[in-house]
Amino acid sequence: MRFPRRRTVWRSAVLLLVVVAGAWLFAPPSKINRENYKRIREGMTQEEVTLILGEPTEGLVSPSTMARCERKYLWLADTWETLTWYAKKGAAKIGVKWK
Repeated sequence: MRFPRRRTVWRSAVLLLVVVAGAWLFAPPSKINRENYKRIREGMTQEEVTLILGEPTEGLVSPSTMARCERKYLWLADTWETLTWYAKKGAAKIGVKWK
């Protein structure tokens, strides 16, 4: 078995670094951040919250069940929970059942 040359390994590492940095720099920023969280107040209508955060993308809250902002709560997932969420989402896209 022949190992790759040192130059090939370095080129691969640089290419991977460029791809990761590019994805990080050009990814659209999330509207769920500290500044927008501070703008939300209890008693706001769903339309007012939607103007701040944008349309829901996951379909977790339906308009019929949440007419007003009753409570304000911020939950930040840790790294493991975030990775698990992305793994489940990716598995669902390709049709693999996640346990």
